[in-house]
Amino acid sequence: MEFDEKQMIIKQLELIKELILLQDDEQVAKVLPNLGSHELNLEMEQIIKQLKNKKFVQANLLIESYINKHTELIIFINPAIEVIRNKLKILAIKIKNLENTKAEIERIINTFNIRYNSELGELILKNLENRKEKFKNTPKGNEAKRDYEDFKANFNPNTVTSIFVLTKEEQIILKEKYRLASKICHPDVVLESQKENAHKLFTELNSAYRINDLKKVIEPV
Repeated sequence: MEFDEKQMIIKQLELIKELILLQDDEQVAKVLPNLGSHELNLEMEQIIKQLKNKKFVQANLLIESYINKHTELIIFINPAIEVIRNKLKILAIKIKNLENTKAEIERIINTFNIRYNSELGELILKNLENRKEKFKNTPKGNEAKRDYEDFKANFNPNTVTSIFVLTKEEQIILKEKYRLASKICHPDVVLESQKENAHKLFTELNSAYRINDLKKVIEPV
């Protein structure tokens, strides 16, 4: 049965329902032939039979059942949309894995820089200073001076950050706890009203992770 024809039948049935409520038997009898002009199924045959026999209570119940059945919303799941949703889920997982990899690389680089500055920084600075004096008033003088000043500008022995030394077992725990904590307090997984606080907490979490602060990384979990 075509959609337009079904809609027409429903409209006619709704009219008949109104006429039954008004107890207008004559009008019901006049409208009834219109139902017979459509392609009939068992449901419609039962409705017409009850109407012809003037069993309006039974007819009204059958009409309501028919209307409810044929006008209920059908949830249509577009296969293409489902494919896109699944792809988005996979991409979200990949992005999360990349974020964790990025955080781990940053932690390794930060660990190297801290150890580099704390263990070799002053020695390198002294070496560059000696090199600057050695090549003073020579063709290499400007280059040696620039190297010394650039390093000195970026190195301050009084602000070298300490880093926690962890065992291999503790490093494994650190990674696991960081990944769990990042899932809980990531700004993208909280309500809009909590985003500001989540961003602050997430920044603190990353800072703690970069210096191997296991205790602080565990706190948000």
